[in-house]
Amino acid sequence: MEPKDQIQAEVNRLMKDYLDSKSLPLYDMLSYHLGIHGLDPGLTIPKRVHGMLLQIAVENLGGNPLLTLPAAMSIEMLNAFCEIHDDVQSGNPTRNGQDSLWWVWGPAQAINAGDGMHSIARIALLNLDKQHFSDRTSHAALSFLDKGALVTFEGRYRDLEMQEKIDTSVAAYLEMAGQKTGALYGSALSMAAELSGLTSEACEGLFQSGHLIGQAKQIKLDMNQIWGSDSNQKIDFLNKKKLFPVIVALEKATPSQKRKLGDVYFKRVLEDSDLDAVLDVLSDLGGKEPAELQYATAKDEALSIVKKNFPNDTEENLIDYLEEILEE
Repeated sequence: MEPKDQIQAEVNRLMKDYLDSKSLPLYDMLSYHLGIHGLDPGLTIPKRVHGMLLQIAVENLGGNPLLTLPAAMSIEMLNAFCEIHDDVQSGNPTRNGQDSLWWVWGPAQAINAGDGMHSIARIALLNLDKQHFSDRTSHAALSFLDKGALVTFEGRYRDLEMQEKIDTSVAAYLEMAGQKTGALYGSALSMAAELSGLTSEACEGLFQSGHLIGQAKQIKLDMNQIWGSDSNQKIDFLNKKKLFPVIVALEKATPSQKRKLGDVYFKRVLEDSDLDAVLDVLSDLGGKEPAELQYATAKDEALSIVKKNFPNDTEENLIDYLEEILEE
């Protein structure tokens, strides 16, 4: 088994063992969202990207990933909490090839299930082996988990606030994307660093690298929304969320081009065909190029910060995995 597949299997086993130990049907809902309930063996279990990032970082730093499995489970549970709430907020009917949790059990139970995920995330981190990690280290790691959660919520607030605006700036978008999409990557890296004994300065620097990882990742997702072939990926456009190529275009568009974009975004309900008008304006203003340039800049800066805060060139496998994350 490949190393990343091994990490995935170990994180899945720990989550499944915990959820299977509970008898209340609430925990079946959590297993369902995570793809480990066994309702449909043909489904592909989603990648545990944040947990894998944490474990690869620990391994690169010379630690024992078996000891930090509860931390990997913790960051995955927090990510699942965010996914469940995002699906409710966005009205997204599917997630990872199956019906979304809220689509099956309704929004109220989905919100409750998501809150349960959040609680389990914190409990899991406090289950670190006390023979290997002091209370101070465990609590410091927990603070990075909670910090990542709070920064994510701030980013989601900005994202929802921007949804009905037509005049969002590039700077405001980058702040939102760094928070909403990047904070949990920062948490995974800083938790790994804390559990591996790095300095507080290095841990904080790695947390901040998540901001740039989030910018690059969100810009990539936005480009896929506009130019990708999968209609299921276009939910953010249909929800009138301002995608990065559109925001860049608005900053340099002529009055007539702004009116054309406004005619789309001020519609009460958007349809797939409305994307054609947006594509026409984007084509006249440089197409993908501005977004690709900003993506490359954020990616390069993020990887530079990670390299700077890892001691003695120990980050090679981690950099490879981060590049894989950002290319997806």
